Amino acid sequence: MTCLPRKQHLQFRGPIVHYIFLLLYNWLLHFRLNIQTHFRAKLQSLEQKMEKGQLRAYKAHCLILPYPSQGHINPMLQFAKLLDHKEVRVTLVTTRFLYKTMHSSGSSCAAWETISDGFDDTGKGDTNIDIYLERFRQVGSKTLAKLLEKLSNSGSPVDCVVYDAFMPWPLDVAKKLGIAGAVFFTQSCAVDNVYYHVHRGLLKLPLADGQSQILLPGLPALDPLDLPSFVSDCGSCPAVYRMLVGQLSNVDKADWVLCNTFYDLEEQVVDWMAKLWRLRTVGPTIPSNYLNKRLKDDKEYSVNLFKSDNDACIKWLNERPKGSVAYVSFGSLAELEDEQMEELAWGLRRSKSSFLWVVRESEATKVPKGFIEETSEKGLVVSWCPQMEVLAHEAVGCFVTHCGWNSTLEALSLGVPMVALPQWSDQHTNAKYIMDVWEVGVRAPTDEKGVVRQVLVKQCISEVMEGERGKEIQKNAAKWKELARKAVDEGGSSDKNIDEFIAKLQTQS
Repeated sequence: MTCLPRKQHLQFRGPIVHYIFLLLYNWLLHFRLNIQTHFRAKLQSLEQKMEKGQLRAYKAHCLILPYPSQGHINPMLQFAKLLDHKEVRVTLVTTRFLYKTMHSSGSSCAAWETISDGFDDTGKGDTNIDIYLERFRQVGSKTLAKLLEKLSNSGSPVDCVVYDAFMPWPLDVAKKLGIAGAVFFTQSCAVDNVYYHVHRGLLKLPLADGQSQILLPGLPALDPLDLPSFVSDCGSCPAVYRMLVGQLSNVDKADWVLCNTFYDLEEQVVDWMAKLWRLRTVGPTIPSNYLNKRLKDDKEYSVNLFKSDNDACIKWLNERPKGSVAYVSFGSLAELEDEQMEELAWGLRRSKSSFLWVVRESEATKVPKGFIEETSEKGLVVSWCPQMEVLAHEAVGCFVTHCGWNSTLEALSLGVPMVALPQWSDQHTNAKYIMDVWEVGVRAPTDEKGVVRQVLVKQCISEVMEGERGKEIQKNAAKWKELARKAVDEGGSSDKNIDEFIAKLQTQS
């Protein structure tokens, strides 16, 4: 091969270098344009996500763990929505079995995670409550700790575990990992106060024979039958009694005590209990659409363990005059005796009012034979319904209720008068307040067997929906509705308490 002279070689190399330089320049220019396009697209994507609320700067991260039942999930899920609205990241936690059985409307306020209660495949079923709670404590503690570690390792550590008072053990798990803990009470402060005095031995049980009144700080004078049923009759269900009193077992170690109530509703007892702990009222935790509409499209709790025919209920109500319907429901757990169910049914038939009666599938066989057909022109019986939407409907004139705390708060928040038929647990204390303290309803008297007879069912509905006393009750109901709205509105007592809770989390995180 003949080599070119050096001069010719340099002359030949010049165009090649220039050509390579042009190629490199064009490549760099193209690369720069690609980078600009890529980052512009990324920026647009981030902006779109921020507009949709998919990407946010959070003030803190709360893990919320309700006891696995409808009445406990609802208020704590609603609290989660309020935190999310105030720019707190929320992780909701339930058991693996319950997660598989939930009916969700697709609420996007929080991510769901699961832990084990030891009954992942079958649920607790008829398992003894003592056995279930102990198994849940053992297995739940381990799986909750793993979940908290997973969230920490993913770059989003939890700042506070908000746990249901029915399960004290999540606080122990949180403390071991250096995380703050806030206990969330889903019953009234009045009831919590009773359990506190029992737990501390300040209210001696069983009650003395002939004891006519119980005097506790912050509460009105209570008759024995005004106390929670597991206190007035502490031997009726020892396992549940231990669980309810056990709510206070480690409450002194909690960083916060949050209560689903509002200050004006229970002012005296809240003031007294706030001397013991950092207690704050954060309720009523019900969908915002029925209070102040601060949360967009917040019309329901978003999670149900029961299926309901919403359209049929509302269509039926739409055909009824204003204030003409007695809405009857005993919640997700209460079970009426056959005799009480029959008396209630015939009382509704004898009443002048139309009625919408929720009878869960598990209770359906207790409805008297032929009753549904005989009353089809004035009544509708369903297995479940959208309670908030029903209570808000103008056709509803009163709520015949078991006085569960969620139902009581919902009726108060919507200004619906009540006929109280308490069955068990905290419901007797709530009924006392409904009739004698808040004066928003009447308590149906029972006979020596503890049954409300049909004539009294009819009489109580008539008393609330008609006559002079009914007008006074309706006026009081409207007053509490307004006070509930003010509590959760911007600057209201519950709203300020939630803001304070968040601010403290920010300083510690």
